[in-house]
Amino acid sequence: MINDIKNSFSKILNERITSPFYGTLFISWLIWNWKVIYLTLFIDEKTIEKDKISYIIENFSDLNYLITYPLVSTVILILIAPFASNGAYWISLRFNQWKINKRNEVQKKELLTLEQSINLREQIKSQEKRFEELLEDKNLRIKQLETEIEFLKKSENVSEEQGIDNSQKEVEQIKNKEVNSIAMLINDNEELTKTFDTLSTMALHKYTLKNLNESSKPKNKSMNFFLANRIVEQDINGRFSFTDYGKEIAKNILNNKL
Repeated sequence: MINDIKNSFSKILNERITSPFYGTLFISWLIWNWKVIYLTLFIDEKTIEKDKISYIIENFSDLNYLITYPLVSTVILILIAPFASNGAYWISLRFNQWKINKRNEVQKKELLTLEQSINLREQIKSQEKRFEELLEDKNLRIKQLETEIEFLKKSENVSEEQGIDNSQKEVEQIKNKEVNSIAMLINDNEELTKTFDTLSTMALHKYTLKNLNESSKPKNKSMNFFLANRIVEQDINGRFSFTDYGKEIAKNILNNKL
């Protein structure tokens, strides 16, 4: 029976200690009545006129300090603490989100390393050199065909109509070869492919560069490539469209993707 009483007392004491209300009330009472604790534990009875109990009853028995103030402060703490905790948690979440946003902004503006810049520059130079060689080869071949056309016109053994027709076929073949070469050049270069897709969207929806986000705008070198080679043209309103030559190249690129 004694064990049951002890267990029951221990259970009640544990509930009181772990209860938010009783725990807060105990702390509040200590704050309001710390002088009683200090006097009881640390002050020698010889230094006061009376015994400690009489002195405490006489000087520290105000019911407001013993009951009212601890109860009121307990209720206030229990009601305010959850809001303060949630507010602090909300501020912490906002601060973490702000740090993530700032980190993303810095990473977007991060410059390429020297090695990456050199590799990119070399790749662009290589592509430009290859394209120049293709253009030179094309111009040389066209001149040869023009010479042949003139020769065929003067030839007595080949009719003028047949000569022109054959030459036109060769010119068409050269043009197709050039279209295939440029389409292959665009497909092999990631930046040119990205710019081609952007220009296709702009031409379809009649967008201008002002309609694009800063991160979506193509680089100047890529844009100059398409303009210089008469693949696209720009009107006075800033809208882009494919030329007839550009449409042939676009058709070739799209057919290769299917």
